[in-house]
Amino acid sequence: MAAAAVMCLILGLGSAIALSPTQCHAETAQTLATGAMANFSIADEPLPAPDGEFTDADGNPVRLSDFRGKLVLLNFWATWCGPCVRELPDLDRLQAELGSAAFQVVALSSDRKGPEVIGPFFAKHEVRNLAIYNDRRGGVQRAFKVLGLPTTVLLDAEGRELGRLVGPAEWGGEDARRLIRHFIAADGKPEG
Repeated sequence: MAAAAVMCLILGLGSAIALSPTQCHAETAQTLATGAMANFSIADEPLPAPDGEFTDADGNPVRLSDFRGKLVLLNFWATWCGPCVRELPDLDRLQAELGSAAFQVVALSSDRKGPEVIGPFFAKHEVRNLAIYNDRRGGVQRAFKVLGLPTTVLLDAEGRELGRLVGPAEWGGEDARRLIRHFIAADGKPEG
């Protein structure tokens, strides 16, 4: 947070207009959306996001608001989506490395057959760090206006959209970790 605050002071003093802390945060984050994260589109201001309901592996209802208090990387995917399948191991590694009280990857499958296909799929692809979540009816996907898979949305600790990436990405690389660490620090929560 200190480095981001210093950068904001420099940006604010070096420009003709003063930047709000949120604008400055977005500007700083945009400079980190490079390399493998170059297609990550960061919102100028946090955007209201829907509080959709979906189910866990046991069919219990889960709401996005259940994750409030932590940064959430919400990934919309399906077992039949080739690019989704390729990026899922990276998301699993990202959860293993950075998952904490401050951050969680929520991989939300739109498979209509639900956990009975997602569980074996996770086992086959050795996905060990992601919980099984299913949006069988696609309500959350529609609420977020997701038109294609995969799409990944970053939500802040208050459940607001910070940015999104449409299409596959290398979530296991240093570019992704640097971007996520920036947002974890901006929320003022420790990584561990």
